[in-house]
Amino acid sequence: MKIKRFVAASLQDAKEQIVRELGEDAIVLSSRQVKRPGLWGWLGFSQVEVTAAVDTPLSTPEAKEEPQPLAYPTASPPWESLQQDLLETKRMLKIMAKRLQSSQSQPAYPDALATFYERLRTTGLADDLLAGLCDDLLVHLTPEELRQEAIVEQWGSKLLASRLVPYAERTASKPHIVCLVGPTG
Repeated sequence: MKIKRFVAASLQDAKEQIVRELGEDAIVLSSRQVKRPGLWGWLGFSQVEVTAAVDTPLSTPEAKEEPQPLAYPTASPPWESLQQDLLETKRMLKIMAKRLQSSQSQPAYPDALATFYERLRTTGLADDLLAGLCDDLLVHLTPEELRQEAIVEQWGSKLLASRLVPYAERTASKPHIVCLVGPTG
């Protein structure tokens, strides 16, 4: 790349100099106004300073011999890539099995108790609270009662209500703000 600075009276004159010396392919890198001193530093006049560049092609020496063909690496046997694919598949299956196991942490309950568990779980209650509640129902109810949804619902509601602490109204001089946040926001 060839870079040169030109000083002219106007931008048009500078452009003509650039084309004459560097050619049509030259590009302007920067331009600015400069003040040239006149008589004893007074009565100076303004000129344009333009920096231009042209890309010069690189000269390549002629090759005396033909270049040697590049040696390409040999492909690995197909069984190696298959083995890598198999290992990757095994790793992904292990990850998926762990995720599935963690999502199916619900213990096996009788049908009526399982529907009660799922209904409360969809409302947003924590799994550990629900597991404790269902375990208490298994202890308190007989196997015949565990098959009846109405009885499971009634006892489950009572046990859940007994675990909830009632709100104690405060009598203080400052007002309090209570924010209730549920599954709908």
